[in-house]
Amino acid sequence: MSPIPVRQYSKGRTGIGLVSIRGNKVDIVFEDNEQAVSILLEDAPSYIRAGRQAITLNSNNTEIYAARPLGGTHRAIFVGFAGKENEPPTIRNVESKSGTSHAGKKYFIKEHLEFTALFDVVSGKWKNYRLVYNMPYSFEEYVDEASGKSITLVYGEKVTKFLQLCGLDFSTDSIPWSDNVLVFLQKLLLARAKPIAIALNDTGWVKDMSEIPEEEDEEEEKKDLTIGAGVTKVTTPAVHLDTEETETETKPKAAKKAPSAPGILDIIAQNAKAGDADALKMLTSLANTNPQAKAKLEEIISDNAA
Repeated sequence: MSPIPVRQYSKGRTGIGLVSIRGNKVDIVFEDNEQAVSILLEDAPSYIRAGRQAITLNSNNTEIYAARPLGGTHRAIFVGFAGKENEPPTIRNVESKSGTSHAGKKYFIKEHLEFTALFDVVSGKWKNYRLVYNMPYSFEEYVDEASGKSITLVYGEKVTKFLQLCGLDFSTDSIPWSDNVLVFLQKLLLARAKPIAIALNDTGWVKDMSEIPEEEDEEEEKKDLTIGAGVTKVTTPAVHLDTEETETETKPKAAKKAPSAPGILDIIAQNAKAGDADALKMLTSLANTNPQAKAKLEEIISDNAA
């Protein structure tokens, strides 16, 4: 079950606009054609505030469905994956398409599966605003010969970086395989959630994410800008999984146990050593921030050079 239900709606006016609040009204003036729209404050998200931002209205242009800040780097925390109410996180099929971007560059996107991670801003002017991050569903089943268990292999630099920043330990963690691994990952990442730095582009979409420098973390603690200070709490319902490693309720992070199957990093390194180009690319990416991955990569390079 997803703690972040996605409302079903027909999208209306969308674009960058200047928001002002007067009494019980929210006024929006869209930049592209200076269209002015007035919304009741009760029909806007509770976090809405004045300023220039990206706005999405419903089909009747009578309700603000979503709003997001433009540009800048924001302290934010993972709050779950998008999904329909009372259903597991959504994995959606994206059809292939091609065209020309606003910058005049041609592009082609092949058909693929995708999912959406959601973050809430925890400090600053845009506190409580929700950020969305779409990623390819790049998970594959891997059967461990020693244990006979099916576990999950992760491919793709974008997904790997997200998982690593949000709490997955590629050196020791193992993801049980299922038709929807987001159920397990959501439970794990929520239990280990901590603020990270998310940079947005000038239209409000995620451009990059990174760890928050320790000195900034310490400064925020002094100001009491912690996760629970003024941020709407997201209730996480119990998630039942048919795996021995998963309990039925979220608990604070405890001491790690040795996984019953090889860690993801071990499998990636094995495949890279066997000549899998994708695995080698993934290991190279992990080596930038993971000492164990760096050691395994150096070992493979040394063996190939011998």
